[in-house]
Parts: sequence; structure tokens; C-alpha cells
Amino acid sequence: NNPLVELRLDPDFGRAICAALMDSQGNMPSLQLPRTPEQVSFWQAKAASTPFPQAWEELSESTSHFETIRNALAWYARDSSSVNAGGPLNICILGASARYEYSVGIRGAQQLTEKLAEILEAAAPGRAAEFVLCGRDVPADAVNQELRSRNGNVLTRHCVGYLHDLPIDEKRLSGALFIALHSGIGLEHLELTSSWPPTLIKLKHAAPVWLCVSSFNMVEHDTALQNLRKAFLTQLHIEASGPNPAASLVGGEVIGPFDGTQGKRNYGLLLAKVTPPQAPVGAEWDLFS
Repeated sequence: NNPLVELRLDPDFGRAICAALMDSQGNMPSLQLPRTPEQVSFWQAKAASTPFPQAWEELSESTSHFETIRNALAWYARDSSSVNAGGPLNICILGASARYEYSVGIRGAQQLTEKLAEILEAAAPGRAAEFVLCGRDVPADAVNQELRSRNGNVLTRHCVGYLHDLPIDEKRLSGALFIALHSGIGLEHLELTSSWPPTLIKLKHAAPVWLCVSSFNMVEHDTALQNLRKAFLTQLHIEASGPNPAASLVGGEVIGPFDGTQGKRNYGLLLAKVTPPQAPVGAEWDLFS
């Protein structure tokens, strides 16, 4: 979600970088982003019910975020039934920004609220939900707004700041779904390396919680998974891990270091649950009982 930065390199310096990156055969490093049959089938089926059934690639680029959220909501509603039986579902979208969640056909926080209500009804018919959208890039006109959808089933709150900086009690976070699209967990980036650890600590203390994490490519995905395993240890339980059926199809299937892209929108997907820590075996044993 950072602003675009473009650099113009001196030709000699550019050649030196290429030489440093090449292997012994002269090949540059690359990332593989193959389309999966599940992705193609998913988007063709989605486009079939629209006025433009042949535009399934364009549809994938414009709605990948919302379809990824919808699929996560459906899984969360089923899996958390023992925690959220009868009450509203609690969802927190981490790192929400004008570039993604608030973009593509969404003008204003009220329209986003209506879109989330539409997604929720498709994922979990009849359920109500409260959404908190937070991050440093939440649009200024949405900040501190609390909005309800027309059907009354969705309430959204829009906050600037990281989750660990918000005045939210950990007890209120317990049982919630946390969605972090293009999370960047574990990447060597000054802001990300300083902001994610305290957020993960907060989630660990709030367990049980549910996680939906997406990445631009499978290298980022694997890095995020490794860091989550380190953060949560045996408390982390994986539901799904791999290419996202609702990923965008726009972009090359192989990208190199100078292609100017990180990958495809929401290409990698992780669904996981963080459970409360288990008491050590024998912890209840009492010498005098």
C-alpha cells in the first residue's frame, strides 16, 4: 500500500545489479504465478451471471478483494458457530486503504458498508456483523465514522492506526475474524517489521481468533506463514494454505526483478485459527489432593 516509487538507474550500475542477480547460467531470478484450474473456473462462473461473461479476467482484477473477503466470511461463520452462536459476527480488516478496500466502484464509507452487507448476505445469509476497518491509509473522509447498512445487518467503524494502537480491549477481540489482504508479514520493510509484532501479540492474547491473510505471490505467502508459526507456535491451526481460488488473473505467470510488479492481487491465501494456549500436561496435578 505504499506510494509508487520509480528509480532511473545509471546503465553501468544497472548492469552490475543484473550481474549480481544472475546465476551461473546467466538466468535472472523469477517468481512463478501460474493460473490454477480452480481460479479460472471460479471467475468464469462468477462472470457467467454478469452482462459481460467474457470479461472474467477483468472481473477478477476488480473484485478479487471482495470475493476473498466473502469466502473468508463463509468459512468464519461456519467455523466460529460455537463462539458466535446467534450474535453478530466480529470482523476486523487490517491495513484497509483507499487503494484496495475503499477503491474499485466504492465511493465513500457508506457505499463500502453496503458492499460488505451484500458480501455478508451471500456468505452467511441472515447474519449480522460488525466490521472495524483500520490502518494508516484509511481515507480521511471515512475516519471515525460509524455507519450502518440499509438492511441493518452490518455496522462499520473506520479508524486510522494499527490495531495495537487502538483503544480496543483484547476481550472484545476474542472470537473475531482478522483479515489482512497483502499483509506483508515478515517482509524486510522498516514499517512492517515494527508494526506487525505488537499486532500479533495482541491477537495471541485475544485467542481464539480467526485469520485470513493474502499475499501477492507464494514467496510472500510462505514468509508470512513462517512468521505466524513463530508468533503463535502450537496455537496456530491451518485451515487452508496455497493459491487463492479468488486471486486476480491479471498479470504474467512469471515475473522477474525488473518487471515492476510484486505478483497478482491476493494470489496466496492463508486461512487459520489461533486457539488459546493449552495448559501444560500435569498442570492441574496437586501433591496434596
